[in-house]
Amino acid sequence: MKFAICLVSALLLAFCAIAVAGGPGMMSYQGELRDASDNPVPDGSYNVIFSIYGQSSGGTALWAETTSVTVADGVFSKTLGSSHALTYLLFEDISTYLGIKVGTNSEMTPRTRLVSVPYAVQSNRADTASVSLSGPVGNGGWTDNGSTVSLTTATDRVLINSTATTGKLVVNSTGNAIVGECTAMMGASVYGKAYGGFGQGLRGYATGASGNGVFGIADSGATIGVYGLAKEISNGKGVYGLSEGAGDGVYGESQGTGGRGVVAYASGTGMGLVATSEQSIGVFATSNKPSDGMGIFGMASGSHPTGIKGYSSGSYATGVHGEAASRYGVGIYGQAVSQDGIGVLGQADSADCVGVKGSTSGLRGKGLCGISTGPSGFGIYGENSYNNSVAIKGVATNATAGTGVRGEGASYGMYAKATYSSGIGLYAEGGTSGKAAKFIGNVVLYGITSGEIVMELGEGLDYAEAFDISEGIDIAPGTVVAIDPENPGKLTSCKQAYDKRVAGIIAGAQGLASGVRLGTGKYDKDVALAGRVYCQVEALDQNIEPGDLLTTSATPGYAMKASDHEKAQGAILGKAMEPLAKGQKGMILVLVTLQ
Repeated sequence: MKFAICLVSALLLAFCAIAVAGGPGMMSYQGELRDASDNPVPDGSYNVIFSIYGQSSGGTALWAETTSVTVADGVFSKTLGSSHALTYLLFEDISTYLGIKVGTNSEMTPRTRLVSVPYAVQSNRADTASVSLSGPVGNGGWTDNGSTVSLTTATDRVLINSTATTGKLVVNSTGNAIVGECTAMMGASVYGKAYGGFGQGLRGYATGASGNGVFGIADSGATIGVYGLAKEISNGKGVYGLSEGAGDGVYGESQGTGGRGVVAYASGTGMGLVATSEQSIGVFATSNKPSDGMGIFGMASGSHPTGIKGYSSGSYATGVHGEAASRYGVGIYGQAVSQDGIGVLGQADSADCVGVKGSTSGLRGKGLCGISTGPSGFGIYGENSYNNSVAIKGVATNATAGTGVRGEGASYGMYAKATYSSGIGLYAEGGTSGKAAKFIGNVVLYGITSGEIVMELGEGLDYAEAFDISEGIDIAPGTVVAIDPENPGKLTSCKQAYDKRVAGIIAGAQGLASGVRLGTGKYDKDVALAGRVYCQVEALDQNIEPGDLLTTSATPGYAMKASDHEKAQGAILGKAMEPLAKGQKGMILVLVTLQ
């Protein structure tokens, strides 16, 4: 069936009122439906598609709505926009046309041009509205080109609940003045950009207690609450905070696991975070977490970067200052997780400067503490490249129990190395009545070229040197040895009485170690040449008393009392320090005094 339509009335709402004042976005339409013979169609329900176009023919519909109309005596009424709201943007163009399609028939021609009712025309002036959606160009107000809403003149300002005399956009609110939300990847909810010198892309100012000038929240992983980027070659600042009272210039707070209150990142030769203080503290960070909290966390992932760098140009000033007020707290903590990384690096470029300085005034406190948990790592590493400079220096002002430098480690408690040919790896100077160094435990000295032990200072009582033994390593501690004439440079166990080739006693008997050991580890055995050592002794025909001179015995590896003083010349091993009864053999303590 062919249809024709006769327009009875079409009432267009004032769409500028819809947009500005929150109108319903609908339009009332009434028409009469006739067949091809110009007779009213039978009563009933008919499916109709209403479309709005910007052209009288052709083109793509700007708006469309499929609905059902009820016809009585050929007449129907319908409110358009009830399921698909109309907007004022459809009527910005002065030429707008309505197309109607009934059932499976083609859209009727010609299309009906839509016009405004008288009061809708008056609303276009908006002479009493607080904001005009469209104002004549050159007369101020807003313009909307369909994709961008903007002010028409450079001098225009926007004030919301404010009487401020400065600022392009001023919002006065008891809650959140401006809230930006962004769901796009890498997007910005609020974006500010400054082109001129000393310009500020985004500035927030808080005058009340606990107020926040700029406040950002990151609710999910890899998001950033406040992000600042400076592309200027010099003096640019990504995020700049100014505190004129007791407030915080930049304040960051992290409440989630692995979160960071303030993150600074430098991708070039610049610095991620720069803080300057003329009279106070550039950056102050505090952590209230009971354990593992960090006030400032700096990470460097590139080649030769710096996670945190502090610069001091004033007298007695501090580039980076860390303070620990609780037990086991750490003022400054640096961790290096990659090869050749540095947890905390301090550099002193002028006289009397200190690269890293630690101070403690508490009991068992540590001014500077370094911990190394990885292989070949250094808890504290100091390096100097200038003559007479010091890589690591410790000063203790406590007269009784202070320690200038103390190192603890599973491998090396402290490691010192001088790279200059005449440099000194570790230099220690004691007071007029003090000590240059104090060691608890053995001290080992290694050769520069061989890398082998050349001396060891331990808890023992004798002075020993290492020798190769003709019998090998099977010879027992406490054995008396002599020079082996058949193997130059080697020793052998003594096998004759009053042997003028006597050299000493194999050290280590009865678990008594040597106090000084030379060449240990390089040769077969350590031989005691002086001091106290346990020795194999026999009393043949008389008692041995403390103080008796001892010489070699005919029993291999044993000593005996020197009864014949003429034969004993040049064959004295030492003096007995313990008695041994006649007819007995055993280990007694001997004072080695070769004569």
